[in-house]
Amino acid sequence: KRVIAYCGNNAIQIDADYAKKKLLEVSPLLLQEGEVIEMAFKMERDHFYFTSKRFLFRDKKGVSGQRVEYVSVPYRAIQGYQVVTPGAMLDFSSELDIWSSGMDTIRMG
Repeated sequence: KRVIAYCGNNAIQIDADYAKKKLLEVSPLLLQEGEVIEMAFKMERDHFYFTSKRFLFRDKKGVSGQRVEYVSVPYRAIQGYQVVTPGAMLDFSSELDIWSSGMDTIRMG
């Protein structure tokens, strides 16, 4: 199931406590005081987190993945979202798009 999800560019849910530990190892100041990771997902090299305060997307850039971009969207700023589910046979990919005020569309998938 995980191999199919990875090949189809689908997100795999990961343990929230593990995700918090790993996130704080690389960016100890990224989470706000009292902020809790509620759900976390991994998609190839990228991760996205639903916290108690916001949606957080970690996008590894380039071939080496050394450069990392974090996109933070407070829930109050989200204006809409779209979910596309997998289709028929051999279509394993799904997508999540988030629209917020003053930002480009954030696309996972």
